[in-house]
Amino acid sequence: MNTRVISKVFVVGAVCLAPFVAIAEEGGMAPGETRIGTHPVRYDSFKEIDTNHDGVIEKREANRAKIDGILFRQMDTNSDGQISEAEFEAYKEQAKIDN
Repeated sequence: MNTRVISKVFVVGAVCLAPFVAIAEEGGMAPGETRIGTHPVRYDSFKEIDTNHDGVIEKREANRAKIDGILFRQMDTNSDGQISEAEFEAYKEQAKIDN
């Protein structure tokens, strides 16, 4: 194979992989994500996640913020199917202690 062709393939490959390297260097987080404990979450403010502003985070809102089912159940300490602001803040504080 021609050296010039190999160089072009290498450059194109490096350019295509650069965004993935950046994400890996940030601990697997995409731009705009934060972490709650070991979980990447799109937002770290309760008010940002509570998009309908009813004072609780419902599963639909949690999914949009990349809060998966396991994390949702951990945060929903009273098992009522929604996360209150108090539950959200308590989980964030606990996650800081655990890290």
